[in-house]
Amino acid sequence: MITRYGITLTLFGVASAVLGRVFGVIELYLIAAALVALTVACVLAMLLSRVRLQVLRSVNPSRVFVDETAKVELQVHNASWRTSPVVRLTDPVAGTIGATLSVAPLRPRRDATAAYRMPSEQRGHVSIGPMRAERRDPFGLAVR
Repeated sequence: MITRYGITLTLFGVASAVLGRVFGVIELYLIAAALVALTVACVLAMLLSRVRLQVLRSVNPSRVFVDETAKVELQVHNASWRTSPVVRLTDPVAGTIGATLSVAPLRPRRDATAAYRMPSEQRGHVSIGPMRAERRDPFGLAVR
């Protein structure tokens, strides 16, 4: 939804409206209206637009020994009829900080591949996921 920058920009807009009222300056009202309108437009754009990405994850090899690395491959497919925006994928991996990848805009019905390495420092099962996809508006005021 709305980010910290979006909240800050809205608060500056409200502050300019209050200062415009106190000092009687019309330009401060215009600044307030522009700041609040930009934030509202970005939030509405995030709410009304949908991204339909399909992600397949495969781990090769599926069984590794201690101190070896496995390769996690991601195949991303744009199932929409529109070009997708830049999407940030976050894949939590147990025992690590996880992996964060940015997927460039994909044309309709196109695929992209990405990969990251997963180390194995201890014995046992390593859980991966669930993956989280995040996109932001160009101004960084809203996220979905």
